[in-house]
Amino acid sequence: MDFFSLLLSLQTGYLERFEAGLAELQTKHAGVQAEVGFELSQKAEVYKKLYVVDALTEDGSVVEFAPSEMNYSPRGNYGYKSLEISAAPLTWDAICLSPVTSDLPGFEKWFTHWLDIEAKRYDVEAGHGAAIHSVVFNGEAACIDFGTAPIAAMTDLLDLLIAGDISHLILTDARTD
Repeated sequence: MDFFSLLLSLQTGYLERFEAGLAELQTKHAGVQAEVGFELSQKAEVYKKLYVVDALTEDGSVVEFAPSEMNYSPRGNYGYKSLEISAAPLTWDAICLSPVTSDLPGFEKWFTHWLDIEAKRYDVEAGHGAAIHSVVFNGEAACIDFGTAPIAAMTDLLDLLIAGDISHLILTDARTD
């Protein structure tokens, strides 16, 4: 499997799980909202204190759609342009990239664009946007919930890493790392 096939598999698997979970939730609750953004308290570890939940029910309950074993990719080594990538089993909504720090040139602009807190890319017909859901920095790693974002969110970030002279990247899963 090449790297784009891996990303497509991860992103498609997540969207299928997201859309199925959302449809099931909507049969049980009226007024379900998909991809609701929040500004969290100062104690929150998420970047810029901004977080997008998968869904919110009418009573204010937050719902996150968890992966099953089938949603994990195989371990492998890949390439993207000049970047060598070592990947552990992954899911689209919990990828840790190392080394990545918040001072990476262009990161804040990337984050603002792809978090899309104003829901500029929200697709009413699809019932969701095209946005990452969160970023948490853990030492030299950025753990990202890529949410409903397209593959371009990942490749745009990889391009920033290449521009920052990163030549080898390690991808792990935030749930198992």
